[in-house]
Amino acid sequence: MNIDRTKKTILYLINEMGYSIGGAPKLMKMMFLVEHYNPVKRKLVEKGSLGNVFFMHSQGVFSNDVMHCFNDLVCGKKIENRFPLKANTKVEFKEGDKERIDAIIDEFKEVPNYDLEDFILTMMGLDPYHKQEYYGVRVNELIKENLLEKEKKASY
Repeated sequence: MNIDRTKKTILYLINEMGYSIGGAPKLMKMMFLVEHYNPVKRKLVEKGSLGNVFFMHSQGVFSNDVMHCFNDLVCGKKIENRFPLKANTKVEFKEGDKERIDAIIDEFKEVPNYDLEDFILTMMGLDPYHKQEYYGVRVNELIKENLLEKEKKASY
């Protein structure tokens, strides 16, 4: 996990999304998309861009790594943990990273948290109504299984 890049990404998302970020649950889903979504191909990728480990949780996807970074930022007073979240620090990204994250923000900024959860689960090939069957399973394993399944279907 790249702690510095993860913290910068959290701050950037909160700054750029404003009121649309809502609270920590939507931030977690947006961090997942930054980690595993390719906005050009509009699909999930197995290898994460920041190295944070995500697993299935009651609200969809969750990462202890991301939560640890978020809590550090709150304790350091760089984030006000209220609704909506507010960042007290501006960050800059190198070219390429910024455009990719901005594309993800543009696509998902206005999507309500519950719809975002369903979208992510569906992209992983999971039925949102049966997500509890996968609690605790690492997300990259689910993405890998879904990609393999799609490749099998495409080869027939």
